[in-house]
Amino acid sequence: MTRSEDGLSDLVAEIHEYVGVYKETNKHIEGIARAFEKDTVGGDRRLSVFDEIMELGGFSNQEVMDAREHILKDLHKVDTFFGLLKLLRKDYVLKQLCQPLSPLI
Repeated sequence: MTRSEDGLSDLVAEIHEYVGVYKETNKHIEGIARAFEKDTVGGDRRLSVFDEIMELGGFSNQEVMDAREHILKDLHKVDTFFGLLKLLRKDYVLKQLCQPLSPLI
């Protein structure tokens, strides 16, 4: 093998290594982008809890604020609330109002 071929082989090896690092970095970036997207969607849903409870009707302003606080304290509750059919959400809100508020940790 000549020096020229050695240099070319080294260059190809470096490019191959760079491509591997590039692909791995892209996987990480895609994961981060999915996490941001999920967080944004979750944030939008958390913001709309208040409006959704207001639309149910039949609650005082204080009950709406208390129910919102109960639901927003736990991401699982937010998911549950939005996973329910609209006709079941009022019962879920009533259930949350029956629970004592615990201090934020």
